Amino acid sequence: MLYCKHCGAPLEEGQHCPCPAAQAERAALGGALAPEDPQPAPSNQDGPVPEPEAQAPTPDAGQGQNDGQASSPDGGQGQSAGAPQWGSATTTTHSGPVTPPPGAGQPSRFTLTLKNLLPFLKAYWHNPAQATRSAVGQKDWLLAALLFGAQAVAAILAVLSILLKFRQAISSLFGLMMGGFGLLGDFELSTALSIPYGLVATVLGCALMVLMIFALAKLFKSPASFQAAFIACGVNTLPVTALLLLTFLVGLVSLGMGLGLLAMVLPAFAVSGLIPARQLCPDQERGAFQAAYLIGVILVTAITYFLCVAILF
Repeated sequence: MLYCKHCGAPLEEGQHCPCPAAQAERAALGGALAPEDPQPAPSNQDGPVPEPEAQAPTPDAGQGQNDGQASSPDGGQGQSAGAPQWGSATTTTHSGPVTPPPGAGQPSRFTLTLKNLLPFLKAYWHNPAQATRSAVGQKDWLLAALLFGAQAVAAILAVLSILLKFRQAISSLFGLMMGGFGLLGDFELSTALSIPYGLVATVLGCALMVLMIFALAKLFKSPASFQAAFIACGVNTLPVTALLLLTFLVGLVSLGMGLGLLAMVLPAFAVSGLIPARQLCPDQERGAFQAAYLIGVILVTAITYFLCVAILF
């Protein structure tokens, strides 16, 4: 998926963004090419007869002593016919960023996803629904997987900060009540538990949400595929990921505020899931659709909770 690096607007392949910054960059690039273009030189042949006769051999051909100068930049030997297109180092240098020469190696899909991540975040900030539609239309499953992974890391960090502060609080409490008896070790919480807690909750919650959105689409006769549900849910993890990162930072300072922010993750999860649900089922009656979505969110939450308890405890 391509996005404008200036304004973040989603672009089709080969499309130029109409924003002022992108237009200015293209204009500057065109201006830089103009004075160095070797092609206008032959137009002097139309001028007065005495002058062009001395200058004509220079731009026209690589014949005689100018042959070596024309071929030296790209290493060609005697291929003067190809010189106007690719024979000039100036042409290759300036045209490269706009249109890569034929045969140039294409970057991998992962590299393109990382390169377009920041423009996508800008596009999502301006219009989440439009950014979701673009990601689904481009079938950018790798971007969705990357954002799912970022949410898992944020969940681990949030649980880590809560466990750390909770352990400190327990240590202080039992240190005052039982100092000198050596009974504290039985009540300590390992911060390593943040990894299974965060991973299991994130993987289960996200997987069940994708299944619920896909089932909702089929219930309302939408042609959306499972891949579309995966991508739409993945790119809409951003609000929950941001809240989890905030929980991590605040939880390092205050246990109460950290727990309060952690409790807000569930409503944020439900609200952010409404965007992909509407994108995949856009033409449904508001009342029936919202009731079905609410029931689905309650089921996802309950199943996630009971499975987490069963797996971790």
